[in-house]
Amino acid sequence: MISLLQSRKFWAALIAFIALIVNELTGKVIPTEEMTGLVLIVIGYLVAISLDPSYEANKLQDTLKDRKFWTAVVGIVVIILAVFNKALPISSDNVIEIASLVGGYIVSIGWANQSRLSLKK
Repeated sequence: MISLLQSRKFWAALIAFIALIVNELTGKVIPTEEMTGLVLIVIGYLVAISLDPSYEANKLQDTLKDRKFWTAVVGIVVIILAVFNKALPISSDNVIEIASLVGGYIVSIGWANQSRLSLKK
């Protein structure tokens, strides 16, 4: 149970699940396209930390230094700003495109880390 509570994968999935539930209970404050974008970023993050063998589940400092984490945070912030700040010129279609690119970039970071560490062995 302790290892589950220390897992970045668990917390990322749980936070995304809670966001989906809260969004449904509040009458879809965040539109479907933007929620899809948030889910794409979280999926990219989950895949990337699963690929990356240097990932250590119990180190908060490692998480705060991680490019994958900060890329996901920036992507989610951009989506939230697009939802609540109508002055931002990002349409719903653009949100999914941006989220797909951010999710793909996060996965590529994890894949590159996996490749780099496997070549050192």
